[in-house]
Parts: sequence; structure tokens; C-alpha cells
Amino acid sequence: MVWNMLLSMPDYTDELIRVLIECPKQVIRPPKKMMAERRRNRCNDMRLRCDANGQEFDVFIRVNMDFPENFSIGLRHCPPEGGRQELLRYNGPHGAFKARRGDQVHSASSHIHLADEDSIKAGLRADHGGEKTDEYGIAYTQALTCFLQKVNAKGAVGFFPELPRTAVKSLFVWADEGTVQ
Repeated sequence: MVWNMLLSMPDYTDELIRVLIECPKQVIRPPKKMMAERRRNRCNDMRLRCDANGQEFDVFIRVNMDFPENFSIGLRHCPPEGGRQELLRYNGPHGAFKARRGDQVHSASSHIHLADEDSIKAGLRADHGGEKTDEYGIAYTQALTCFLQKVNAKGAVGFFPELPRTAVKSLFVWADEGTVQ
């Protein structure tokens, strides 16, 4: 089983990365009600725990105050032995980025960075390179809704009143009510 790989500092294979991203998670440290301001960014964070194995994850949200379409929303695995590994990042169209395959550089496109085994073994950032996406537009709220669904963060949408209430129902366990609406 893939969970056996987590008994020590994990060897991040593509399969383990996929399982870590997709495992059902609960919010154990909710985001703050108001985003903090740091270096011209609105910022928030929360901690998630995997239902199946107790593994923990940090979610970070950064939105540029001058250009709100420049945002970054990411998932980092926090293994019990320490350290952190970024697994997934959703970005707005912030400008040029290196494509995951080849040397293409895209600009003005929302894109997703996904960690992969080869990048980690090569000593690159785990989420080296990115892929253009039409999964969400240029609004961070659209990306956050898609991101929370992708990382299977049950009940997390209820902590973000700015998110549209038409997203996937399984994400809508309201923080103050504990019920799906």
C-alpha cells in the first residue's frame, strides 16, 4: 500500500504525490476570517489532515493587492519527521513561466504546477514547470474553489464566505453549522 511509504521521510513517487493530493482531508486549523497583508499581498493559510492516515498539509493563499489576478494557492505536505514538500500550486496569469514539457514559456495564462518525481530527483523544485489551464479563470475565488475540490478538502469552502455558493456540494460543510447546505 502507498501509505507504507510514509513510515519515514517519503520518497515522493508520482503515485504517492497523486495519493497525497487526492486523499480526503479535514480542516484542523482553519484560515483566518480576514486575510493578512504582507508585502502587497493578501495572505491566508490553513492546515489539513488526511482522514485515512493522519498526514498533514498546509494550504497557502496569496493574492496580489495591486493585481488580484496574480495569485498563488498551494498544497504542501508536512510529513511527521519534519520538512515540507510542495505538491500542487494554482496560479493566475502572473506572467511568464516555464512549461512542464519543453522550453515553452507561457504568459498571461492561468496555470497549475504539479510536483513530479523526476523534478524532485533532479534537485529542481518539486513543482517545476507548469501547465496552462482553463479549469478556472483569472479570479482567485474560482481557482480556490477548484483547488479545494482537487485536494479533497472536505468542509473547507465554509471557511471562505467570498466563494460562490454554487460549487460542489461536498465542499460546503459550513464552519459554523457543521451541515451541508
